[in-house]
Amino acid sequence: MTDIKLPYYGTKVSVEQSQLDIQKLLKKFGIEKAFWGHDGNTEILTFEIKTSKSQKRVVKMMVPEMLYEQRKGKMPRPIKDKQKYRLFYHSLQGILTGTTAGIFNIEDIFLADTVVNFNGQQLTMKQIRPNNIQFLTEGE
Repeated sequence: MTDIKLPYYGTKVSVEQSQLDIQKLLKKFGIEKAFWGHDGNTEILTFEIKTSKSQKRVVKMMVPEMLYEQRKGKMPRPIKDKQKYRLFYHSLQGILTGTTAGIFNIEDIFLADTVVNFNGQQLTMKQIRPNNIQFLTEGE
């Protein structure tokens, strides 16, 4: 295994500036209602998108608590929060830019993070995915 150094290691951009940049980016793509919150130690970005049928969908994206760089012959090293938020910003920028070129559909890229009512709870699609797999594999 070779060392994998993630981008933006030496960034000088603060977490707060990255959060503002993310909100500006979302606004640029027509996503107006975006705000930051917490669920325990996990930072969450919540916003609304409109589907192709003009229906509103709430999206909750969790910023990973810890990301690690892989290092040859060494233990993985956690990355700094500044770096993590720059990676988050640039990842969002890439997929959102893909929507303008028709490569991606805004509904599809946020499907896993879309909030739905499931058994009386507000959960994201990715949180209920294990239940779907269990349901689909029952009776095999």
